[in-house]
Amino acid sequence: MTPDRTRLLCRVLSALLGMLLAGNVLGAAPVFEMPALHARHMRLLALMDTSHQAGDYITMEVACREGLKAGTADELWHYNLACALALQGKREEALDALDQAITLGFLDFEHVAQDPDFAALHGTEAFDARITRMRERSDGIDGEPRLPAALAPNAEGTVMQSASNTLWSFDAALFHTRVLLPSNPPPAAYQGPEAAQINAWLREGTAAGTAGLLYVNRDNDTQAFDLARFPGMARLGYAPDVIDRKLSIGLPNTLFSQPGHDALVPVIGHSAMGYLNSAYWRSQPRAVCCDREQAVRQPILLLGNQLFF
Repeated sequence: MTPDRTRLLCRVLSALLGMLLAGNVLGAAPVFEMPALHARHMRLLALMDTSHQAGDYITMEVACREGLKAGTADELWHYNLACALALQGKREEALDALDQAITLGFLDFEHVAQDPDFAALHGTEAFDARITRMRERSDGIDGEPRLPAALAPNAEGTVMQSASNTLWSFDAALFHTRVLLPSNPPPAAYQGPEAAQINAWLREGTAAGTAGLLYVNRDNDTQAFDLARFPGMARLGYAPDVIDRKLSIGLPNTLFSQPGHDALVPVIGHSAMGYLNSAYWRSQPRAVCCDREQAVRQPILLLGNQLFF
């Protein structure tokens, strides 16, 4: 790969990670229910935007309240509800909604202070107090997006995907799971051919193994890897609420990141569509071509360092 192409790829991956982090949301609904709510959230978001542009602030308010009922992105809906109410001259209600957004973590005080939707409140003591509150709260935060804790593999090398380390990104229409993978393989992890020599190299540090890679199985272990042949590679496990919703099988649906790393976690895995649909849909290319969202989503995963068979 030429240097120019390498730099371009790095920029693409950096932008992808930025999009993923920016699109993370916290809502009242459990994170693994978000895919089922995604289409409704996007329709309400579009209704809110078009109503705002048309000056129909009553419909904008309705869209925001419906979004809150869905529980998909509470701070976003509370903030935009505050905008809709302010534009209707409902000052006290607008301030109450803004309070809710701040409590849930909306702290972009510079944007709020300049948002023309709050023109009726600009310069008032009550509005300025909210700006001050946001500024004070944001001073204690390092400026990074709010992210869940990253989970490390257990003694068997399995790292879990659960509600505690996963968010949903509406921008990417994908889950974002945080993991903490070891950078070095165990010194005697390899159990394949020429094990003695390869393990000696691992102990010496002259062989890298596959530490830092994540194996993801999405076909009910029909084609599971023998991880003993891949020293240091971690395996993804699934919490019961992932399995119960059949989110652990079929086409990949998650991007993985690690604290302190600019690039997404490299993933290799197996997946199959036959467990979700008929055997006819076992072909992933066929499934992608028949689903407009997947036609966009799967290239994102490929750019996110993921390769599935």
